[in-house]
Amino acid sequence: SSMGVCLQTTFVLRSLLENIALSLLQHLIALSAVQTARQLYNLRVSIKWPNDIYAHEGTGGLKKVGGLLVQSAG
Repeated sequence: SSMGVCLQTTFVLRSLLENIALSLLQHLIALSAVQTARQLYNLRVSIKWPNDIYAHEGTGGLKKVGGLLVQSAG
């Protein structure tokens, strides 16, 4: 992507969470991203569970603006 257009971030968590908590972690990250966009930038965004983030367009439509990928490595 062009500079200033895309935000990509990677977090590596080792031995901090049990595998069962990974699905919860994905939901918490999605909620945090949407809440941050709303509070800091006054954006009208929502989550399409479990991992897509959509912006509300002026025409009443939705446009996908982000997504999350949470995975575990054995």
